Amino acid sequence: MSFTKLLTTSLKIEVRSKQNLVLVIALAIFLAVLSSFGISSSFLDPEEKNKIFALVIWLNFIFFGTILTSRSLYVDFELSFYENFLVYKSSFKAFFLTKLITNFLINSLGMLLFTFLLIIFNNLQINFSLNLIIIIFSVVFTFSALATNFLAIATVSKLQYFLLPIILLPLSLPIIFSGFELTNLIIYQKNSIFSSPWFLFLAFMAFIYSTLGLVLFKKTFSNG
Repeated sequence: MSFTKLLTTSLKIEVRSKQNLVLVIALAIFLAVLSSFGISSSFLDPEEKNKIFALVIWLNFIFFGTILTSRSLYVDFELSFYENFLVYKSSFKAFFLTKLITNFLINSLGMLLFTFLLIIFNNLQINFSLNLIIIIFSVVFTFSALATNFLAIATVSKLQYFLLPIILLPLSLPIIFSGFELTNLIIYQKNSIFSSPWFLFLAFMAFIYSTLGLVLFKKTFSNG
């Protein structure tokens, strides 16, 4: 089975199941409302709200990303995506890239919706700018590459739906901190994110995690 067909199949599974799409939208709205309630209850002035914006969105993403990635794993098992992959003897590199892109799209959709709603609900003086979108995409892609590397381990574990969040929470902290620093950079300093060491760090980590997945995913899957 070719990479294109694998990717198409994986995306069709996500759309047909409808569970992940509903979860993405519901979780984004729920977290935006809950965060907004907490912000409004603290009686912060507009400037102070802007100051905690980066902290709020990236702390929520840790919770958001681990749930959606774990849920994606559950849907794959429920609709026999892994079994079909093994039956058709597809390339492990194609399989890794398929899951990476699928997880990236799902997490990006949720994160963009959550961030937009948080800005609207709290009337924040923050533009939903191209720089902010690039930061979100960069953090989500790096996180998705990290998460996809551990899918093979989680797949063969009896605690598969609990193991992935346990692994991801501590390992994703440097990624989340980079997103926090970059977000504050565009809010306060208005500097280019591309020259920031935090953006270069994210790009480096995305490259490392993606390369490790392409090289070691088959071995990890087979050993499991």
